[in-house]
Amino acid sequence: MPYKHYKEMLQYAEDAAITDEPWKLWEYWDGRWNDCPTHPCWFDNLGYRRKQKFININGYKVPEPVRTPLKYDEEYYYINLYSDIGTHCAMWRDDSFDKSVLKKGLVHLTEENAKIHYDALLSFTRFKD
Repeated sequence: MPYKHYKEMLQYAEDAAITDEPWKLWEYWDGRWNDCPTHPCWFDNLGYRRKQKFININGYKVPEPVRTPLKYDEEYYYINLYSDIGTHCAMWRDDSFDKSVLKKGLVHLTEENAKIHYDALLSFTRFKD
């Protein structure tokens, strides 16, 4: 059985090849997410992840959309401007629709992130009372 954090360690090695302070791109979980103050120790009882990246849309801090294809049957959310809800849940099928919303930068892994993106896009055109 592989080591618990091997995938994260591989990502961390990629970051270390780009910067001499890769820990600044990482967080650890001990009940809440915290910035890594130095190189992770990769303790079994903690979680580790890259910090989420954000983009700016009309002054809104929007979680960066997914940029690469997902795994088959992986759940995702996309922005749907024709819906009052603003988002729609789908399963990745690697079909033309999935590829289209991915190419347009409309795919998120959580409904919350997709909703933030939706609100940011509507901020350009929404009627103000």
